[in-house]
Amino acid sequence: MLQWFDNATMHRARAYLQAGKVVKLEYSDDLSQISAQVWGAAFSPYRQNIVLAQTAAGWSLRDSCSCPVGHRCKHILAVLLRLKRDYAQQQLRIKQLPQLKLDNWFNELEQLQQPARTDSSDTVLYLLSYGQAGLQLYPRRVRAMKKGGFTKGQAIGKYDLVSPQPPVWLSESDYQLLTLFRSHNLAEQSVLEDNWGYQLLQQLLATGRCMFSEARYPLSWGEQRPLELSWHASKAGQQLGWQVGAEHNSVLVFTEPACYLDTDNYQLGVLNTPLSGRELKLLSKMPPAPAALLQSRLGRLQQLLPKISLPMPSGLGVEQINVQPTPVLQLKMLPRLNKGRQEPVALLSFDYAKQRLPLDLQASQTEVQQDQQTYFVKRHRATETAALELLLDLQLLSLPPLAAPHQQQAAFGVGDGPDNPELWQPLLQQLDSLRDDGWLVEQASDFNLDILAVTPYLQVQDGKKSGFELGIQVDIDGQQVPLLPLISQWLRQNGVPSSDQQIWLSLPQGKLALPMSLIQPLIDTIIELLNLQKAPLTLELPDYKAAILPPPGAAEIQYLNANRLASLNQQLHNFSGITDVSLPTNLQATLRAYQQQGLNWLTFLKQYGLGGILADDMGLGKTLQTLSFILKQYQQGDLKQPALIVCPTSLLGNWQQEARRFTPDLKVLQIYGPKRRPLFDELGDYQLIVTSYPLLVRDIALYRQHRFSVVVLDEAQHIKNAGSQAAQSVRVLHRDFSLALTGTPLENHLGELKSLFDFVLPGLLGTEQHFSQVYRKPIEKHGDAERAHVLRQKIAPFMLRRTKSQVATELPEKTEIVQLLELEADQRNLYESIRLIMETKVRELFVRKGVAASQIEFLDALLKLRQVCCDARLVPIEQAQSVRHNAKLQWLRDTLPEMLEEGRRILLFSQFASMLHLIEQELQYMGISYSKLTGQTKQRQQQIDAFQQGETEVFLISLKAGGTGLNLTAADTVIHYDPWWNPAAEQQATDRAHRIGQDKAVFVYKLIARNTVEEKVQLLQSFKQGLADQMLGGSKGQVWQGNATDLLSLFSTDE
Repeated sequence: MLQWFDNATMHRARAYLQAGKVVKLEYSDDLSQISAQVWGAAFSPYRQNIVLAQTAAGWSLRDSCSCPVGHRCKHILAVLLRLKRDYAQQQLRIKQLPQLKLDNWFNELEQLQQPARTDSSDTVLYLLSYGQAGLQLYPRRVRAMKKGGFTKGQAIGKYDLVSPQPPVWLSESDYQLLTLFRSHNLAEQSVLEDNWGYQLLQQLLATGRCMFSEARYPLSWGEQRPLELSWHASKAGQQLGWQVGAEHNSVLVFTEPACYLDTDNYQLGVLNTPLSGRELKLLSKMPPAPAALLQSRLGRLQQLLPKISLPMPSGLGVEQINVQPTPVLQLKMLPRLNKGRQEPVALLSFDYAKQRLPLDLQASQTEVQQDQQTYFVKRHRATETAALELLLDLQLLSLPPLAAPHQQQAAFGVGDGPDNPELWQPLLQQLDSLRDDGWLVEQASDFNLDILAVTPYLQVQDGKKSGFELGIQVDIDGQQVPLLPLISQWLRQNGVPSSDQQIWLSLPQGKLALPMSLIQPLIDTIIELLNLQKAPLTLELPDYKAAILPPPGAAEIQYLNANRLASLNQQLHNFSGITDVSLPTNLQATLRAYQQQGLNWLTFLKQYGLGGILADDMGLGKTLQTLSFILKQYQQGDLKQPALIVCPTSLLGNWQQEARRFTPDLKVLQIYGPKRRPLFDELGDYQLIVTSYPLLVRDIALYRQHRFSVVVLDEAQHIKNAGSQAAQSVRVLHRDFSLALTGTPLENHLGELKSLFDFVLPGLLGTEQHFSQVYRKPIEKHGDAERAHVLRQKIAPFMLRRTKSQVATELPEKTEIVQLLELEADQRNLYESIRLIMETKVRELFVRKGVAASQIEFLDALLKLRQVCCDARLVPIEQAQSVRHNAKLQWLRDTLPEMLEEGRRILLFSQFASMLHLIEQELQYMGISYSKLTGQTKQRQQQIDAFQQGETEVFLISLKAGGTGLNLTAADTVIHYDPWWNPAAEQQATDRAHRIGQDKAVFVYKLIARNTVEEKVQLLQSFKQGLADQMLGGSKGQVWQGNATDLLSLFSTDE
């Protein structure tokens, strides 16, 4: 231990051990898991967790302590010293155990061979006696006499049975009885009480040797007898006494159940009383109570003994009421605790001769004070129980205590739907029957749960300038009643219900059912009204909200002076095609048919104040379609303010170049660099403004001072995290039209898709809670194809997505080859050693911290395994330096020369920049020319041009730096040196070569180390791709549902 602790710590730890401060110590047999508690300076013991492991070099120690020092402290060392001592003692006991077992066996054998005793006539006589403490037992060792009876014998004391083996003269059954008695007779009062005393009495009488007093009267078991309580008066006051049946010479035995001892007939039996033996024992000690004191304490005594009805003492002026009660049912609107609103409540009470008492199934008698007179009402439990069961049969539920003054009353409701009149109908329909049965029913005037047979509907009309007004109405008795204020009040009091529920609104005429499906699309807007002091009668909504309305002709909506809105709504609900738009003049490109369709679609969205997501596959010309649309808007005079393009930093130059190439009429301003601030004063001089996501976040205060006719997000997956700064920034931009460009609108989960729509059409998919409840959980967790279909239908008009196979038939076939490579011995050994260590570490973390809290450590462990698969030199440990083989680099050495001889041009992707550096050294050694693009590359375009123009043969690209936005059709071979979690990210990288304009077959090689975490990643990719296919392609893909078991499987081996 001196290798881990200094001498001072050793001295303090030994003092702790000698002082007994190590209060708890637990450890596994192999000492791999040790937990302990040690008292220190805190108010509770410090906790220690220790792992000891034996290696070739000796013992290793991993430890933690909850003390301020944290580890390698005096508490840890005190535990180790205690462990050393205890472990040595344990090993000694284990070593001596065989001898101890053998010695005990010989002792038993010797006792068995001893001759039987001749005094076998000795036995035990169980003598009972009754004293002030109760019934007492005095066992005696006696001998049966030839003429009958037993000798006087001698008392059996507490030291007569100290041997673990019973004496030869004592039977096994008597030994057990005496042992039971000894275990409870610690105070040596010999009293039989509680349940153990009752059980022992029964067994004693069964022996036939249980007798009463020194006269030795045989005892027998008698019938159950009633216990009657009565008051006995004396000069000192009154005391509560009792009588057992008709017998006067009986005493009480304070067992559980309580018993009696009939000293005339020498019988024991059970008392018929709800009182326990301990309660009877206390009653027997009750001192005399003077009349004045008894009158004030009688009620308290009844409360302490609720199971019985106390008799009334004479001379106190106290009366007892013993009548059949009348059930009373009160129906009221009352406030519930912690809810702040009134709800329908049923109160149950009982009328005992004009004394109204709440339901009480515990008390046998209740004290009531009225007009300075004390009454004790004898409760009729059967009547009250029957009334309670009847209400429960009518589907009522017991409620928690109400607010004052009803906190003592038994209250009933209908559970989670207190305002739902349908749940009250079983009771309301039985009110007349209850009255006929003698119930008294009192219904308050505001307790109105009549169900109105009318249907609410939406009413819309065109706005004065744009948008439309929407009201929620109902017609009652020829009058139109606005419901929006009532809905706002209900939501303020109850919160937002689920979409499949209906809410009940309280009108003077009764209760109105409002299905949430009618107002669910409007819920976000309605919630915004909750903070207003007075809710408006109608909502003012933008045109794009027309998509959330039922179509014209639906029963739940009325269009009033809303021709424009009805036309837009009709077009949205029958979204099949849009009018062709003429091409803008001087567009330096020829649009394919699907690109013309995209221009038509964008023009339609802009015309009606909508927004959208252009989600075409990479390489299908999203940039060209967008520039064509902006140019068309500019030439029509609809580009009142400039258009803003937000893109990744690597694509800033691409947008400028493409705009110059296709739309030279548009003046482009790139806001970039340290001197960009003055450029904001020049925005009005340009039609196209281009900036990056990081700079937008930094300059958001300046951008908010301007308005833009169009805001376009390129590679819009940058805002897939709704809480990110980029997502928050773009949502606050002032804009007339919003467009998101992305080839992967959904990569990992549906929340990413919602984040995009929160930018292009805020409110379309509702609140986070609503979207999660209605779409995300059913689709992602349960694979709900119906919900997925509903969501696709909802977003279809606002998301245009075309795949290469659908629109670009001239694109050559793409061949994907998964190349499984076997790790050689030294590389495999390194992988396995790291895998075993990391698997153990992650399992411990999952148990101790949970999956969610272990994310960073889990990913770090996974990273090390993936680095080993790429190259041992990526792992910064000493063992890795001795690895000489690399399966993937060897594959490149063998394959690249052959590929280059065939005239192939190669893109090589890796997510590790350090790996690309190692491959770069290999290419230099092999004499292969190359370009390289990572996050550190300064001259990006120069590297791209060198490859595109044929100056280099191989292009080394890091996945994040070059996975998006590049057009590298000169390549016909793509090599993914290492796999990544996200199949969409790999697909984007492949699409750098597999784009329109490619005239050669494209081969994609994925290098996978066999029987490693890389194969597991391939399986994981299929789950995430399944979710994307289900949402974007309409297939029923498998849904990923990761858990601890799934995550740990990444560390397993199939060998």
